[in-house]
Amino acid sequence: GKTRAYLLPADVPFGQFSYLSPGTGSTVPASLKHGRLMELPAGSYLNLLASPEVMAVPELLNGFDSRAIAYLHVSKQTTGVKRLLDLCSRFTEMVGLDLQRNDLDDGVFEYINKFDKLRFLNLHQTRVTASGVSTLRQLSSLLLLQVGPIEGDCFEFLSKLAPRATLACLEIEGNLLSDQSLAAIARQPNLVTLNLRRCGINTS
Repeated sequence: GKTRAYLLPADVPFGQFSYLSPGTGSTVPASLKHGRLMELPAGSYLNLLASPEVMAVPELLNGFDSRAIAYLHVSKQTTGVKRLLDLCSRFTEMVGLDLQRNDLDDGVFEYINKFDKLRFLNLHQTRVTASGVSTLRQLSSLLLLQVGPIEGDCFEFLSKLAPRATLACLEIEGNLLSDQSLAAIARQPNLVTLNLRRCGINTS
């Protein structure tokens, strides 16, 4: 691969961008060359923080090729998130969406389901429901899922996890979990991290 370069608009802080180092997998802040020219090393992908400055000029995404952005982090209480996700649906390497603390309902899954390679999804403190989460096409191929508090019985989506699902990290907050929900979680063979906060479970 070759180093790629992108010219950023003057009113967009380049601090909204970082990238994953292809060698170490660590996150590296993006830097500018020759004014507003941001260079992306070969084999790396961008992390984009959708700050108010970025949301003000969402058309800047049109300047990136379809393999440029892999992670999208949306600032809390951001407006226009669904439109942003629609604009980002052409990014074929998108593997991570951090949408926590935004006013999102189940209508957001229409857009989330467009990301075939999605592996990391954070929906903490949104208005999505258990029924909505159950419609995720990528549910059994996720590595990380963070939800809650959500309306409905979590068994609605936990029961749809395939026996050989790839889920390695599950976080549920503020939802009472039934015995059948806990049994569905226990059946996940690849689960490494489980965080059940305020779920009515007595650990004593």
